[in-house]
Amino acid sequence: GVANNFIETAAFTLFLEAYPPGDLPYAQILTAFVISALASLYLRLEMRLSFARLLTLNVIALSAVALAVRLGLFTAVAPAVAFILPLHFQIQVNFVNLVFWPLAGRLFTVQQGKRLFGLANSGLWIGIILTGFAMPLIVRWVGTQNLLWLGAAAMAASLLVLRPILARHGAGFHETPAPVQPGRKPRAPLANRRYILLIFALVSVWWVTFFAINLLFYDRVYAQFPDGAAIAGFLGQYLAGLGVFTWFINTFFASRFLGRFGERATLLLLPGLLLILALAGLVAGTFAGPLTLIFIITVIIKVLNLGLGFSIDRTGLTILYQPLPGPVRTRAQALAEGVVQSIAVGASGVLLLVLARFFQLDYRGLYALILVLAAAWTLIAFALGRQYGGMLVQALQKRFFGRGEEDVLDPDAFARLAAALRNESPAAALYALHMLETHEYPALDDAILGLLDHPNPTVQVEALARIESRRMTAALPAVQSLADSSAAAAVRGRALRVVAALGDVQHVMNLKGYLDSPEPDVVRAALIGLLNNDKELSLSLALKSLDKLAASRNVVDRVLLAEILESVAQPRYGARLAKLLDDPDRRVQRAALFAARRVPFPTVWEKSITLLDTPSLADPALAALSSINPASEGILVKALEEAVAAERWTHAAQLARALGRASGAPTLNALIAHLAHPHRRLRAAVLKALTRRGWQASPSDRARVVDVLRAELNEWAWTLAAQVEAAKSPEASLLTSSLEIEGRYALRAAFLALALAYPPEPVLQARAVSRNPLAGQSQRAYALELLEITLSAKHRGWFAPVFTAANPAEKLAALQRAFPQPDRIMQAWLLEILERPAGSVSPWLRAVALHTAARMNLAAIQHPAEAAAAHASPFVRETAAELLITLNARENRALLKALAKDADSRVRAAATRAAKSKGKSAMLSTIERVLLLKSTPTFSDTPDEILAELAGLLQEIEIGADQPLFKKEDPGDCMYILASGRLRVHDGSTFINELGPGEVVGEMAMLDSEPRSASVTAVEDSLLLRLDQEPFYDLMDARIEVVRGIISVLSGRLRNAVGTMRDLRAQYGDTTILRK
Repeated sequence: GVANNFIETAAFTLFLEAYPPGDLPYAQILTAFVISALASLYLRLEMRLSFARLLTLNVIALSAVALAVRLGLFTAVAPAVAFILPLHFQIQVNFVNLVFWPLAGRLFTVQQGKRLFGLANSGLWIGIILTGFAMPLIVRWVGTQNLLWLGAAAMAASLLVLRPILARHGAGFHETPAPVQPGRKPRAPLANRRYILLIFALVSVWWVTFFAINLLFYDRVYAQFPDGAAIAGFLGQYLAGLGVFTWFINTFFASRFLGRFGERATLLLLPGLLLILALAGLVAGTFAGPLTLIFIITVIIKVLNLGLGFSIDRTGLTILYQPLPGPVRTRAQALAEGVVQSIAVGASGVLLLVLARFFQLDYRGLYALILVLAAAWTLIAFALGRQYGGMLVQALQKRFFGRGEEDVLDPDAFARLAAALRNESPAAALYALHMLETHEYPALDDAILGLLDHPNPTVQVEALARIESRRMTAALPAVQSLADSSAAAAVRGRALRVVAALGDVQHVMNLKGYLDSPEPDVVRAALIGLLNNDKELSLSLALKSLDKLAASRNVVDRVLLAEILESVAQPRYGARLAKLLDDPDRRVQRAALFAARRVPFPTVWEKSITLLDTPSLADPALAALSSINPASEGILVKALEEAVAAERWTHAAQLARALGRASGAPTLNALIAHLAHPHRRLRAAVLKALTRRGWQASPSDRARVVDVLRAELNEWAWTLAAQVEAAKSPEASLLTSSLEIEGRYALRAAFLALALAYPPEPVLQARAVSRNPLAGQSQRAYALELLEITLSAKHRGWFAPVFTAANPAEKLAALQRAFPQPDRIMQAWLLEILERPAGSVSPWLRAVALHTAARMNLAAIQHPAEAAAAHASPFVRETAAELLITLNARENRALLKALAKDADSRVRAAATRAAKSKGKSAMLSTIERVLLLKSTPTFSDTPDEILAELAGLLQEIEIGADQPLFKKEDPGDCMYILASGRLRVHDGSTFINELGPGEVVGEMAMLDSEPRSASVTAVEDSLLLRLDQEPFYDLMDARIEVVRGIISVLSGRLRNAVGTMRDLRAQYGDTTILRK
């Protein structure tokens, strides 16, 4: 700010002393050419220097230019130097902006920028204020020309501030850009982007307007003041006043205005004010108003143009760049500040000269020109405001899902990819094939045919798949040869499938012998090929084989039949598929449900509905129902109403999810009818289904949707209040985590309700970020910005704590005004949880509340415990049994006897062991099993409700000291979790490891079905929980959280192994033994 003020005061005072204001447009035209050339140089440097070096070089160069200009004023060409002083000032402003604003954009997120860009920019205006008021004295002391020395010194001093910032914030500032790969053409990141072109248009009209106002201002100043000293004194005082105004706007107004009215209003503020003032000046000038009034209006326009333009409007412009990727953002800003701005400066000079020469442009004409430019500015700002939200969505997608730009392939790149097809690595060859296919390589058929000779079977199979899909009949001889000669069953099978699908009668007859092959891959491929062949002989052979597989007692054969029907995907085989859904083996049913997604058939849909109640088959059954056609959707509506009437809430929720995949009006109306259903699980499923259907609330439905939204957010606030209190009690740790999960469900439902009342894309993008525990600060800022430009002010405040508050207490404090919650003690919270109506809290939370009450010995829980003994959920009844004996065994004897006869085996076991042990059970309850599971790395991040499902799959195993759990080379089909005792892992007499409570053993063999790699023996009497392979696989299919836990454990082991190898190499050197 100090440097800019010194240089601007010197530049325009010295220029006006030597030249009239009418010559300013000539200086602008020169400015356009010079700054365009400098911007081109800057862009080249930006591709070769790190961000930190680029900014440092920029500051050094600006200081050097100021020194050079001052020295030029000592020479014989001083008049020419005076003429280029406006150019010097414009270079100063542009390249200071290329330091300050890109640095601010890198340091702050979009939300931080809205709060801090204005405040940071106020430093520039503080410098102007400090020097501006003293400018008349400084000019008398050092002279106007010597202000350039002071400007150069101020720029040098700014380097002392810049260097620590660059050193402290981010290693990325010091990374040199990667060179462009030879043979590749980097895609121009700014080409064909309407959004960036609109930014360039905004910058252009901004600067044309600026110079029109500039000419008007200096014309009126020139007419108002008689000599250079008066002009310099006025400019100093004017700049000081401008500095105060702009500092005030930056410090106290910009962030508040942005926060309250958003980016769109910010972009429209300045052009709207200029429209009004230009019209006022035009009216005053047209009707011969006083020159003093016209001068005042001109000064106000200039002050607003600079004061708002370089504060709140500049902040708004910088925020427009924030959704762009880092390198694109820097390049776009450099182009805008350099090339685009320079062209706009030159264009404004030409425009003003033409208007002055041919139309005798005076101050009235300038007012009219500013009026037109402000109108164009308003239209562009409005269009940018609309585009901004879409760019935020794209930014979130790229940061969240990793989507980016694709390279443009030239002939050299095609040639390298074609050569890579011969790479022995299957990954490299398949990537090359994918790229060639994606970019429509002209010789793709020949390239695919050549892959039949690839040494890797995986690549050959992929090549065969493409030969079939592209109907490459000319490749049949080579495919037949591969079917006869390949040693890999998968390759032979796929080759036979291609022959069967594309071949003639003779080829079909040759396949007959393969249908009885002992290799499933060969049989599957041959049958799929025959079924896809439209010849009668092919179908006859295939149907006989299908009947044979259906009648087989071997589960593998029946699963194979389902897989074949899935690949063929023809409705005429629906009856065969329906029979497989009645198979007694779950593996066959699962495979048949996967096939049902592609085989629409009424009987299949009806059977899929019944399988929704089977936890391990619910997700594939739901997927199977997605193939239902609109004419048959009444089946789903009827099933939903029956489930609701029977209070089968889990089944009803699954059916609501299925209705979300339907498309007819009756199914949509059925969902809308249950939008505000009191049962939490059904309501959440309906909200998700309606969102999936893309339904938007009409004005008549909006009030109901907002009521649901308020209810869900109130539920979230309720869980936060309970969490804050539960966190104070050590006995309530499990309750705290359960409340957190309950609140998470309520918040997710609130987002879904929000997506029904507002445009869904930005809301769902924000929801995805809120659900992602790895979302960074930048992502969360983008998400909040999306909501701020989409929602009303009231609803923005409701969701802001999701992204801004760090813990439950902060979130609760932010929500208290809209959703007040009472301050209760822990006992009162437990009573409320237990006394809430069925369906308003999850059974798991109710069970955990009972468990917590038992641990805290709360006598006031007697009545809720009695009610819990009759609850529909087995979890709740099981925990109630344990609590009843803790409260008063004698008074609760009748209830315990009734629970001992419960239909659920776990409830019966809990009641029986509670009565015998007086609350100190030798066996583990569901909650104790959950706590044990949470202590293991594999399941530590899995939600409690899911662990409760898993707990029901565990079998308790007791082994005595010195007894083997399993031996080396035993089949690996289960894993164990050690509840108590100790185990020794060994290979014969060689000790490997010793395990204690909470540790897991045998999980590797369960995952890959390989024999046990070591023996395990009990060191002392031990209690273990056994999890078999099949139910564990079912759980992984249904619950991604379990898969994440397994991946986390395996990743940790891999890192440990790599670390061990690194330590060994450091200790012993990079020896041949270690490399082996």
